[in-house]
Amino acid sequence: MSTIRSTAAAVSKISQDASVIQTDPSAGRIAHAIAAFPYDPLTATMDIVDNSVENGASGVSVSFAKKGKTIEQIVIADNGSGIADAIIDEVLRAGSRTEHLYRSTSLSRFGVGLKGAGFALATNIEILTRSETGVIQRRSIDQGRIERTDRWEQEARAPTAEERKFFEVALAALPGPTTKSGGKGTVVVLRAVKLQTRDLTKLRSNLVRKAGETYGKILSATADSIRRLSINIDDIPVEPFDPLHRENPDTQSIYRREKIDFDDGTSAFFTAIALPHPNSQPEELVRRYRYNQKHQGAYVYRNGRLVRSGETFGLFSRDFHLNAFRAEIEFDSSADTHFKVDVAKSTIVLDDEAEAKFKDLFRDSARTADALWRQKDVPTKVEIDDLFNESNRLIGSRANLLIEAVNQKKGELRVPRRGPVVAPPKPTQPIVVDDPALEADVPASDQPSEQTPPPAVKRGFAPYLRAVDSLPDGVLYRPLMDGEVGGLVVEVNISHPFAKTVFEAAGIESGAGNGKRAVPRRATTAIQQLLYVLGYCEYTMSGDDDDETGRLFEQYRRYLSMNVTALLD
Repeated sequence: MSTIRSTAAAVSKISQDASVIQTDPSAGRIAHAIAAFPYDPLTATMDIVDNSVENGASGVSVSFAKKGKTIEQIVIADNGSGIADAIIDEVLRAGSRTEHLYRSTSLSRFGVGLKGAGFALATNIEILTRSETGVIQRRSIDQGRIERTDRWEQEARAPTAEERKFFEVALAALPGPTTKSGGKGTVVVLRAVKLQTRDLTKLRSNLVRKAGETYGKILSATADSIRRLSINIDDIPVEPFDPLHRENPDTQSIYRREKIDFDDGTSAFFTAIALPHPNSQPEELVRRYRYNQKHQGAYVYRNGRLVRSGETFGLFSRDFHLNAFRAEIEFDSSADTHFKVDVAKSTIVLDDEAEAKFKDLFRDSARTADALWRQKDVPTKVEIDDLFNESNRLIGSRANLLIEAVNQKKGELRVPRRGPVVAPPKPTQPIVVDDPALEADVPASDQPSEQTPPPAVKRGFAPYLRAVDSLPDGVLYRPLMDGEVGGLVVEVNISHPFAKTVFEAAGIESGAGNGKRAVPRRATTAIQQLLYVLGYCEYTMSGDDDDETGRLFEQYRRYLSMNVTALLD
């Protein structure tokens, strides 16, 4: 320990004796580094729109100019306060010295947002702005020039007549109340666009949703019944979007804006909900709500602006059963020390105090959301019918194999004397099939015969398997001879815990968010066929006059039903 202290003292003395020299950073390397921030096109665009919102704009537009399939120019215009003459030279500086102007409601933090986002989208950034002075000012920077000269130089000159006209036209086209000629505002023009996408329609659609989600709270705010902020993306109005979907009366509240007080006097608010189960919602809403693991968790708002989506903070583990879990954290910039947001708003970290405060809230709300999902995570009647139809079709096409196996073992198996086991009468009229694809899937060799029953279809023949809501003693299945069908039918109790779990395994596909069945459906049909085989074998091994064997099989069914339930634990 004494050695460490003496070494530290020596280093301190050397530092005191050393001279200080100024080492100016390389402007070219800084420009390159800023352009390499982890921005995606949507996040970068929103970072530039932040400046418009922060400066009090009531109308903002984002527009794209294309040549063929190439995006040549992006224009972001607003009718905010404009850039004051006193700071016009600071706006395009790397690390602008405007932090003294930040308010508790400011969306800016680091002074590199416009440059970083702009260079992520294009190599040339031009600004046209007019503040209270009434004079249009122009500044621009070019990444290529900065890297060539290794000097952070701005081009400062008066705008041309054409540029002034362009500025006026851009402001006049803004959404919301008409902007008067000569009014304040700013137009950012990005040229030499870097975007590689050729699908502008998809980019535009994603931007509309992103903007609606990012500024949803601000877009929802009104003053005297007039919306405080309107945003257009290529003339498409942006509507406020609530990722917690509280507009749906079926959304269940778990925590209703719980206030969290920190030791330094600042605070935050926590809300948690469970979305309605996708089985209860129309397909359009299922797609809109995005029931997948990526969108589980917390949506974090700083000064009313969404900064992060689907955060876990390591406080819960993503799971299929949490696909309806959404939370919301709101704070203003006074609580920034508790929420560490990076420059590109791509990560956010809670400090120790915030993590401790939120830990129990996340745990309790996630557990509640999980329980609510499991209560309703059962397929609809249509989905159950679909599964049974598929299994019945497969059993019908392969039933001959089962019968052949029984015939080979006649000396060992007791075939019932009540007539044919699975031989429904021939139809007197053509079979009606809802889905031609089902009929086409059955090989010619497997078509109905006197020995092989016809494949079960959506209409025409009764099934080999039949879904029922309950069975005596709560057993999983029961074989019986159906006189109307003229053959054996195995009833499956879909209320049995094992059956419910099997159907849940074939539930909404994780990550798909579209209500379609997942890959485990194949395993589900295999289990259904196994139940039919069990029922068939049981039926062939018992006879009318063998009550003792019948009781043994009833007991067997009860034990089997209990044991498969125990497997779930």
